[in-house]
Amino acid sequence: MTIGCSSGVLSFDSDAVRVSAFKSPYTSSFSESTLDILTFEDDRLRRLDSYWRIEGFNGNTIWPASTGGEKIFFMCMNSQRDRYEWADIRSYSSLGNICCNLEEEDWDSPAMTGECRSAAGGPASDICLTPLVSEVYIGSLKCDFSGTPYSGKKITDVRIYLTNVNASCPLLDDGSGKGIRLINAGMLNEDDVRKFSHRDMIVQELAKELGTKAVKASKGLLCYPYSGDPSRSTRLVVEGKIDGQTYFWPTEVCSEGISRNHRYIFRINIRRKGTSDPDNLIERPEIEFETTIKPWTEKEEYTVGF
Repeated sequence: MTIGCSSGVLSFDSDAVRVSAFKSPYTSSFSESTLDILTFEDDRLRRLDSYWRIEGFNGNTIWPASTGGEKIFFMCMNSQRDRYEWADIRSYSSLGNICCNLEEEDWDSPAMTGECRSAAGGPASDICLTPLVSEVYIGSLKCDFSGTPYSGKKITDVRIYLTNVNASCPLLDDGSGKGIRLINAGMLNEDDVRKFSHRDMIVQELAKELGTKAVKASKGLLCYPYSGDPSRSTRLVVEGKIDGQTYFWPTEVCSEGISRNHRYIFRINIRRKGTSDPDNLIERPEIEFETTIKPWTEKEEYTVGF
């Protein structure tokens, strides 16, 4: 889809921008996506030059109209905002006051941003739109209680969820991951969960019964970047029952904090009973797990063993 502007009172140039956007593993189309394009002067004040919105964006080249000169082209897909809610934006810095909320995210159409600097009317520029969220995915989960008094037992009513989750993220994510608004602090909070448009983005019922045969999640859990208080790191919690008693197996998603647009893949083998407190990190030999961390939009990956 293309957009442009004919000459008017102001002199406008059309600068081609090639847009590539992250495509969720759970969808194959951008047909429902909305793209907001804000162009700013690339000078000390960085004032807003123009604003455009494209409904049903499909990822093609666009021609955002602007006055001449050096520009900053900022784009936001699935912004969670109405067209008229951008009216208070007067400069690039004011974008830092706009946040997306985790409760309004969606696997199929996550909020994504990208930007580039270019001279209006110059050569085509490239922008890659990437999600603000990251995904925590269970690639394999099983239990094996061999060598314990409860060998052969299974875990029932198994569910997974995230705790200490940053639920607000500014459009101008600076990578600090300070955390603006934490939910599920220390435990699963149903008051927090019921605010989600899709409950299973934060908590999922994984298996009625878990044994030595591994199961995996159909989708991942979502969270925003967070590298705040180490005692309140974002955690993946496996919850289940053994002989009717509830246990928890909490692990840090990443000791270095959650980064934007990453996929944290867990392969877990539970070897012992868990803790009675979902906020107490579990350690070996109670649990064996491997975490694979990779950007959603790239093929490279590395493995961290625990």
